[in-house]
Amino acid sequence: MLHSRTDKKLNKIQQDLLLSSLSKDNVWFYSQMKSGTTYTINFLINYFSLQSKQEYNIELIKSKLSFFHSTHQVIKHVSPSKIISEQGSILKEYDFSLIVHTHENIIDYSKQRILMTRNPLDYITSSYFFHYKNRGSHKSIHQLWKKLADPYIKNHQAQMKILSEQPETTLLIKYECLIKKPEQVFHKLLSFLNVDVNNDILLKSIDLSSKKSVKKMESLTGKAIIASPEKFKGSSFIRSGKVGDWKEHMDTKLSNKILDYLEVNGVNKENFNCN
Repeated sequence: MLHSRTDKKLNKIQQDLLLSSLSKDNVWFYSQMKSGTTYTINFLINYFSLQSKQEYNIELIKSKLSFFHSTHQVIKHVSPSKIISEQGSILKEYDFSLIVHTHENIIDYSKQRILMTRNPLDYITSSYFFHYKNRGSHKSIHQLWKKLADPYIKNHQAQMKILSEQPETTLLIKYECLIKKPEQVFHKLLSFLNVDVNNDILLKSIDLSSKKSVKKMESLTGKAIIASPEKFKGSSFIRSGKVGDWKEHMDTKLSNKILDYLEVNGVNKENFNCN
């Protein structure tokens, strides 16, 4: 009999292999958590739907969102054919048939890859609230920062390796630019995917993917979107989204301590400025 830890490791390997096979000749969306994933994927679903002249339907968009967002989680409880079918109803007009989204590195067989990242101090702050504070934990960010920083560092190193090895077929999106310049970032994203850009649809899709729109989606079910209602105690998946939010939750001593730890591990906060 296998120990539960070994069993989980084998399941993880099997899941990663399945995700890798789905990403073959498709688009792999590899994002740090809390880096604008929901905003970006929501935008793409809205844009693809409007471009194909489908009438906007918030309930339909909400139902499709789960099949694009966090494929690594969805695949645990639905078949790959179900994911392909749900995405196919929106992606049938494009030269890729699937968007495989993960928060962790997988074997890269993809045709194109989109990387999303965020200032690590804001990432740690947002993740602290999402994973701990809004789930009833009484531990402070001072106690948990290293536990949150380590997976960030691991993914950052993997993302930078991908970007350096395959720059022509990889697009890096910084959260800071996404928030400050959404029109510019989303225009670049669509062009990268070889999707014709219609500025009117672009602007409408941005509006339909806003914080206000997500909160409206959440009001349909009375629970936070893309979060487990059994554990997540917050009223909304979106807490702040503000660039520089970490300054309200960390003192100088803590932020410097974290930055020193990040720098030793190859993460420079200057890389997250949006010029």
